Amino acid sequence: MKRLIKSRVTWITFLVTILLTLGALYRFEEHESRRIRKNRDPEPVGITIDYVKRGKIAQWIVGEGTVKIVKKQYLQFQNPGKIVFIGKAGDGKPLYEGARVFGPQEEGLEGQLLAELENEDYTDAIQQTEIELVAARLQVDEISIQIEQAVRDEELMRRNFNRAKTIFEKGISSISEFETQNNQYRRTIAQLKSLNLQLKIARNQVKRYETLLHQNRKKLKRMRIRAPFDGVIGRLNIKTGEQFFTEAINYSNDATLQATIPVIIIDPALLEVTLNLPVYDGVLVNPGAQVRFRAGGLEELQSGNEFSEQDFKAYVYSVSPILTAHGRTVRIKVRIHQKEPSIPEGLLITCWIRVKQKSEVDLVPNRALLFEENSPFVFLVKNGHVSKTFIKTGLEEEDYVEVRQGLKIGDPIVVGGKYRLYDRALVETLNTGIEK
Repeated sequence: MKRLIKSRVTWITFLVTILLTLGALYRFEEHESRRIRKNRDPEPVGITIDYVKRGKIAQWIVGEGTVKIVKKQYLQFQNPGKIVFIGKAGDGKPLYEGARVFGPQEEGLEGQLLAELENEDYTDAIQQTEIELVAARLQVDEISIQIEQAVRDEELMRRNFNRAKTIFEKGISSISEFETQNNQYRRTIAQLKSLNLQLKIARNQVKRYETLLHQNRKKLKRMRIRAPFDGVIGRLNIKTGEQFFTEAINYSNDATLQATIPVIIIDPALLEVTLNLPVYDGVLVNPGAQVRFRAGGLEELQSGNEFSEQDFKAYVYSVSPILTAHGRTVRIKVRIHQKEPSIPEGLLITCWIRVKQKSEVDLVPNRALLFEENSPFVFLVKNGHVSKTFIKTGLEEEDYVEVRQGLKIGDPIVVGGKYRLYDRALVETLNTGIEK
């Protein structure tokens, strides 16, 4: 038993000795490796730099919304019937969605005829009424001329009658001569009264035909669709030869209405976007503020999809003083003027609204910033090394941020390769020669 215990102790002692020896060898090799690395010159990290610049910066508030066309009109026939005519676009083709149409060019005129129902009965009635109206007006003119002559005759007969009466009263003429003049004068008065009565009847006839013509034209107008203003066809849901029924139009919602209304005409020059902003952002916005925008929502923005300010003018149109009932947000309406119809209704866009602006402040590129426990810092380049420098920032926009403390104008800072750096790291600038 004692021999067995002694053997186990010997083996344990042997194993411990081996483990201690291996540990010592590992520590020796690690020490030598550190010594060699310490004596070897470190490789510089390649970086690109930019400089702290002096300039202006603005604070922008961001929100997203859907584009709506401000000037849009839904057009339909007022009567049911068969569609017999579809107008033509400027290129001579039948109207299509996207075709330009023209409204009244002068006051009192009608716009371009876009579509028409079968209306032969009304057309024939209008033509017949127009003929009868012309004849009635000619009769009025003719009677008016006769009245003018009758008035002159009445004046002449009155003078003759008065002269005959004076001569008769002096006993110079006979009773028969006086009676002759008296009868002629009375016939002239009667003829004038008759002509005035005929003129009244003729004028009433003109009014009746004018009323009938107006009614027929109104009925015909209900069977036609004309462009109310210069614009573009947004929807065209009819074809020649189809039957139209007013009951077929579905007013349930905007989508069904757009799918069933015969024609929608739009003016794409003026657009509107509604933004619902948090109260702390909304209270900073004022009507007339400058707006920039891009296609897409906040989660799907891509580079290169910002619209040029040369082709569009965007600004804050209104700021509602009433918070929305559900989100308790401020409703902002943005208006966009576009030269060409390149932004469609329904497009989701992101808007930046400028609310504050500063001039002559120190700026650094956003891509130079790093954060440690929510505190911003940059790597400042000094004599081939970098210094981890914490800064205080102010206004921030898409490309630059205001530096309030920690840097001065002209300081070189790292913008490329920053994630491989540490404080006092050796660096090599790859983009020398850039402007300060």
